[in-house]
Amino acid sequence: MSYFQGKLGEKEFFLGSSHTCADYSIFAVLYLISEKLRVGSPAAAGYTIPESLQNYMKRVHAIPVISEMLSSVPILPESRL
Repeated sequence: MSYFQGKLGEKEFFLGSSHTCADYSIFAVLYLISEKLRVGSPAAAGYTIPESLQNYMKRVHAIPVISEMLSSVPILPESRL
């Protein structure tokens, strides 16, 4: 997580002030980890998502196409988390 934090720094998105495909890829990884944390999956044991990355995830989640996708299709079935 510290690697992602360092690369994000103070920027709104990973490559600056606009989201790119890099953000979609990184968001997918962070979102999957956050879902595993939410259900208490042993696979996420020892992980925490720092506040700066949580705020980043909120910004990406607010992108209409992302929020629409997440509200219509789960990344994984809950049984697989």
